[in-house]
Amino acid sequence: MSDAQKYRTKDEVEEYKKIDPITQILDIIKEKKYASSDEIAAIDKEVKSLVKECEQFAEDSPYPDPQQMYDMVYEQEDYPFIS
Repeated sequence: MSDAQKYRTKDEVEEYKKIDPITQILDIIKEKKYASSDEIAAIDKEVKSLVKECEQFAEDSPYPDPQQMYDMVYEQEDYPFIS
């Protein structure tokens, strides 16, 4: 899904693109020749594939028991707000 960003001006978005940490580090990687554009594209493709696999796993998995929500959040067994 996309964020229309109606709360930002186009100029503001363009300014933030200039200081985007992902873009900045990609520029350094290319400048210092740590990886080529083709290698970066291959990594990007692999990461997108892994994310898609994770999304599919999540979609195919059953919902957990609601009690797990409390088991994973509250480490203290006698937490005073949970009966």
